[in-house]
Amino acid sequence: MTSRAINFRSSTEYVTDGTGEGTNSGNSGFNADSGLTVAWSVDMYSNSRDRSSSVDRRLAGIVFQANDGTTRDFTITLPDGAGTYEIGLALGDASNAMPDIRAELLDNTTSFAVITGATASGEFLDATGVVRTAAAWPAGHVLITRVMSSTSLVLRLGKTGTGSSPVAHIYTNKLAADTTAPTLTSPTGTQTGSSTATIGATTDEANGTMYGVVTVSGTAPSVAQIQAGQDNSGSAAAYASNQSITTTGAKTFSATGLAASTSYYAHFQHKDAAANDSTVVTSAQFTTTAGGGSSGVAANVARRSQSGINSFGLRR
Repeated sequence: MTSRAINFRSSTEYVTDGTGEGTNSGNSGFNADSGLTVAWSVDMYSNSRDRSSSVDRRLAGIVFQANDGTTRDFTITLPDGAGTYEIGLALGDASNAMPDIRAELLDNTTSFAVITGATASGEFLDATGVVRTAAAWPAGHVLITRVMSSTSLVLRLGKTGTGSSPVAHIYTNKLAADTTAPTLTSPTGTQTGSSTATIGATTDEANGTMYGVVTVSGTAPSVAQIQAGQDNSGSAAAYASNQSITTTGAKTFSATGLAASTSYYAHFQHKDAAANDSTVVTSAQFTTTAGGGSSGVAANVARRSQSGINSFGLRR
């Protein structure tokens, strides 16, 4: 896919943009250099500035919103459609300190990132909120990744506070579609009592959701059944849960509500952020311990009776 970017400043000719980059001076419309159609919620030309031609071209100017309690939206219509995007930002001013920056990124109306912080003159916040100098930002700034469900990427500037919230640069790049499903390995199930167990599996992907169910059958439920918390017959599993995945490696669940002295199997499935489903993996059989309670008391009474001791602890 094609990477596209906007550099914010007053004058197009102030510095030379790179390939796939265009200048925005607070105006709305189609930007031929970047191939992006953009729109400000109000005209922002009076809030555009050329700052320094001695820094990286992407940091040479700004468009800003005063932190007066009003926010302004800059909307990019993504020409490559919905999907997974890398997004980069430079928030700051090459010539002035900015004590109270706030920017928000939205997928149409859904917020997915808020970047706040203070910068000295010649410093910039990247998309992860890390402050970098103008010299360090070009090679050091970090992109964030978002699975865009819409084609409207919105940058919202401003807050109630001091100073202004300026943007120097925004970058987008649609990644190739993820068609690789997660792989699950090492499914385990270990009883930890008469009604509990620790179950888990290892995944090779760091996103999406992992599902786990415990059933009395060694026959694996389908992907849809596990995601619905069911066993292979479509009935409710003895235990079902899921967890958000942000790292690779071993993941565990603490299963509860199991029956005593019962043999079980744990089944797992992982759907990644691109909706790719792993195959189902199943643990070896494990058995919960015998329960306590009244049966244990009865057994103790029986033992006492056999030894000639009554219920008061006195030998008959």
